Amino acid sequence: MIQIDVRLTPSERVVSDGLWAYVLHDHELPDGLGLSRLERIDPNYKNPGFKPETRGDPEVNKLLGGDVNGDRIIMTRTLQEFWFAILQKTYPGRTYQEYVDGWLNLTTSDRAYTNKTGWIALDGSPGFAEYITGKNLNKEPMRAEKIVCGGNFLRLTTGIPFEKGIARTKYYEIEAINVRTANMADLTHLLMLPMPNRYVHLATISRREILPDGSRMVIPFWQKTIQHVGVPNWSNSDTSAILAERVRVIPKGELLPSSPFYNPKIQVPFYGGA
Repeated sequence: MIQIDVRLTPSERVVSDGLWAYVLHDHELPDGLGLSRLERIDPNYKNPGFKPETRGDPEVNKLLGGDVNGDRIIMTRTLQEFWFAILQKTYPGRTYQEYVDGWLNLTTSDRAYTNKTGWIALDGSPGFAEYITGKNLNKEPMRAEKIVCGGNFLRLTTGIPFEKGIARTKYYEIEAINVRTANMADLTHLLMLPMPNRYVHLATISRREILPDGSRMVIPFWQKTIQHVGVPNWSNSDTSAILAERVRVIPKGELLPSSPFYNPKIQVPFYGGA
């Protein structure tokens, strides 16, 4: 198991050099509608999958590659331990069992990150191998989609978007953890950095509630006993890519904002940005 120091280390706020991008919340998208994720998915709330009390939905944005090209992350034992250690760093102070409960809730097949490739299948049967508690060890490792939520920050490779496909859709190339080349020393070093940063993001939920400034409320992606769910920004290469329309490039000299969340009752450490 990877050993880490779970203390959150203070860090200077990052000043952009022109190669940082902020992932827009749904209500910040350039269409000007100001709608939350749930309102965009089902404007009239008629989807039978949504309960009347449902007020929010995860702000997940799949990064280029993802499931389309079979490019999910194969979560080996080391990578699962890495992610499990991240959860302890982004939400310190819980018991080991609370982290386990949150981890198992986060990695089922009906969750965004391990969509259909978690430790328990959608029909309740055994799924893929989960190494923290030793489930399904005779199976292949769980897979994770490459996802980033609104409110996080990405490190761009050039800051110049590229076009893809007949529609010439624009993307920005971003830096990521290359899981095929990263060794234990690399991963342990990443765990020592202030979080969130370019390699570890926080998961967010876009809610329908309107705040005094007219924006929609954004809260942490809660997983049972873990409030701030840290998520690796990883890839099967050195880079990944995100739709250009989903981000705002931070102008040179501007400070990166302090938190992925708008709810003033929820405070997280300011952006470390390492």
